[in-house]
Amino acid sequence: TNPNNSVCENDWAWSVKAPGNVAVRRSRRVSFVGCEFSRLGGVGVDLSNSSDCSIDGSYFHDVSGAAVQIGSYQTPLGAESDVGNSVTHTVVHRAAAEYSGFAALQVGYTQRTTLAHNDVSNLTYGALSIGWGWARHEAWDATNAGWSFDDAFLYTTGGNDRCIMQWRQK
Repeated sequence: TNPNNSVCENDWAWSVKAPGNVAVRRSRRVSFVGCEFSRLGGVGVDLSNSSDCSIDGSYFHDVSGAAVQIGSYQTPLGAESDVGNSVTHTVVHRAAAEYSGFAALQVGYTQRTTLAHNDVSNLTYGALSIGWGWARHEAWDATNAGWSFDDAFLYTTGGNDRCIMQWRQK
């Protein structure tokens, strides 16, 4: 692949999703409440082409990749299929244990995704990756967010951001 290539039709390898141990596909209103996901290779839960699904009050630990990944990484048009999903009140400890390029919560192109009141710790990369695609596509709601290596600030890259982020430091 050419690192200077911005023509995605010729360079898809960077945007292929890792497999999820629990894969929710083409679904609506699936909920995981108070579940524990532990000692998993790959990604814990993958939500693809799914809407109004939720993960609430769950615990992810010792996961090789991201604890949760939502949406498509290949095209912003996929955002129309991944709408209204949420991860709330969830603890993630030691995600990306083997695949250190993952964030704990990995969100591709989506709409109205809620990530709220989660506790993430002991990560190899970062807490959040939102709107993966690094502005290689024309997307209005795409952003990529991650904490700096020392947790001092949140950085974003991506499209014309209309994303609201709130955080408080303890």
